[in-house]
Amino acid sequence: MTVLTSSASAAGTNPRLGQTVFIVDDNESVRLSLSYLLQSVHLNVKTFASAKEFLEYVDPHSDGCAIVDILMPEMSGTELLRELLKRKVLFPIIMLTAHADVPVAVESMRLGAFDFLQKSCSEQELMDCVLHALQESHALHTNVHNELEVRKLMAGLSPREAEVTEHVITGQTSREIAATLGISQKTVDTHRANVMKKLKVSNVAELIRKVVMVRQDSRTSDQ
Repeated sequence: MTVLTSSASAAGTNPRLGQTVFIVDDNESVRLSLSYLLQSVHLNVKTFASAKEFLEYVDPHSDGCAIVDILMPEMSGTELLRELLKRKVLFPIIMLTAHADVPVAVESMRLGAFDFLQKSCSEQELMDCVLHALQESHALHTNVHNELEVRKLMAGLSPREAEVTEHVITGQTSREIAATLGISQKTVDTHRANVMKKLKVSNVAELIRKVVMVRQDSRTSDQ
């Protein structure tokens, strides 16, 4: 892994404020090399000499990505990957190795690593991988933010509005909902209008999309 070339600088110029690239490697020269490379394109970087040091520092909800060496003393990169996934980290994890070990690469990807790179890869290849990982992290955090926002809005519904919502998302008309709940159609229409306003949607399709998003994320987090 070389320190820096102009090709790496061309990989990107826009600062990604709020995102951090974590480098976990017991080899100081590798940490410095990667750090210089990533900082050359205005990325925030934090380095760690061991998996234990990283685990003591990292926030699972950090926005960014991690580059983790496979072979480290005390706790290997694969063991660190398992622990990070147990903590339900929201950032992608790139595994790095000095050797082309296919079984280890397969195991890392099976566990959920974002990618698997050799230390002999080009600066451009590594930079592209990191930028893609940062894009993935941004998307994940955006989804989480949107989910929390929808949950907050849904918590503001009255019991009757929540009940009407359940019937609306199944495709029932106001008349059908009124008959099911034993209330007037006008009352149902009033509740529907309140739901649309409170959840900041303009049609039933948007309402369904928001409700489904929250429920899918809930099932995923429980697994």
